[in-house]
Amino acid sequence: MSAGGLARSSSWSFGGQLARAACNAGLFVVAARVLGVDGFGGFASCVALVALAMPFANLGAISAMIRRNAHHPDDVAVDYSSALAVTVLGGVVVAGLLTAANELFAPIGMPSSVVFLIAIGDLIGYSSSFLSGAVLQSRDSILGTAFFPALVTMGRLAGVSLTWYLAGGVSIGEWAISYAAWSLAIALLIVVAVCSIVGFARPRPVSFLRQWREGLMYSVGLSAQGVYNDIDKVMLAGLASLGSAGLYAAAYRLIDLAFVPMRAVLSVTYVQFFRAGAVGVERPVSLATSLLRPSLALSALMSLLLFFGADLFPLLLGAEYADVVWITRMLAVIPVLRTLHYLAADSLTGAGKQNVRTAWQIAVAATNVVANLVLIPVWGVYGAIVSSIAADLGLAVVLWWAALRLVRGANRQRAVVGT
Repeated sequence: MSAGGLARSSSWSFGGQLARAACNAGLFVVAARVLGVDGFGGFASCVALVALAMPFANLGAISAMIRRNAHHPDDVAVDYSSALAVTVLGGVVVAGLLTAANELFAPIGMPSSVVFLIAIGDLIGYSSSFLSGAVLQSRDSILGTAFFPALVTMGRLAGVSLTWYLAGGVSIGEWAISYAAWSLAIALLIVVAVCSIVGFARPRPVSFLRQWREGLMYSVGLSAQGVYNDIDKVMLAGLASLGSAGLYAAAYRLIDLAFVPMRAVLSVTYVQFFRAGAVGVERPVSLATSLLRPSLALSALMSLLLFFGADLFPLLLGAEYADVVWITRMLAVIPVLRTLHYLAADSLTGAGKQNVRTAWQIAVAATNVVANLVLIPVWGVYGAIVSSIAADLGLAVVLWWAALRLVRGANRQRAVVGT
């Protein structure tokens, strides 16, 4: 992709990320005010729990589909329908398992029906929108990737706001019903629209399931990524209180919003890492290195805005969220650390070294869980903050070490062949 093409695609991606961020911000503010600190903590913990399981629901179907389409573009309709079938079936199974686990262990203190509805909304509705955007991205159209998830979020916000307006209030159960219903409705419209573009084809999910080892590797890697991003919210609810989980989750939502510009760049360049890897294993690392300086400048700017603008957040969320200020300031470095490890991680995936990426993500995720088990009962939110920053920093160090080691190995092999 040319520099001009990358700039245009990044602009579209940023527009979509901004639209999604605006809707997420609206949903976040409504949830924080309507559900209160404890209710919001429970909701955020449910979402975090589902996020941990999401990669296993589709067995890495999105990444597998992108890789297949990069090498076999004529099979796009079959690959899309097959990946969609895996996503829907897997979503139902995993939602059922999460509900059963909640019945047995009640890890976040929420009714099991709430867990099930939120799981269905995310595992099927939201995942289908990402999958639909990814299939268009594989055909060099960034619009779907940019705006489809935003449409689902917009539907959720509209549905919850309408319920709130008509009923004069929203319980956590009503919130979950609206969340799931609107997610599925918007996702269905998106799927029909994409099928009209790429074509309708009979799904062959077995073709994806035959590659279960690769899919499982993607799933484990994404789940490990989810562990060091989300496990602290679930563990705070179980080991501390729903209130502390609500405050921490509110601060983390602000961190996620600050990462939106960088996420737009990563969304555009993801396919490029696969294409670079088709030329040579060192090319994706070179691509990541070339993106490093402007990406760090962008994420550092967002971190500074977070730090100095934190005093404004209680005015938006309500006085009961006053502690979000200091939590946000302590977490403000995370956009920079995320930028570092995401670039290195995508370079390893593009180079065909997903196993290396996954191995390090598992190691960091396991360390993060142990750290949370030790620190949260003693320090509460402080413990979650320390563990989260350490996980992102550690991941950045080990993934860049692995990426640069890959380049050195390729150079040595080339030198041996040359002699």
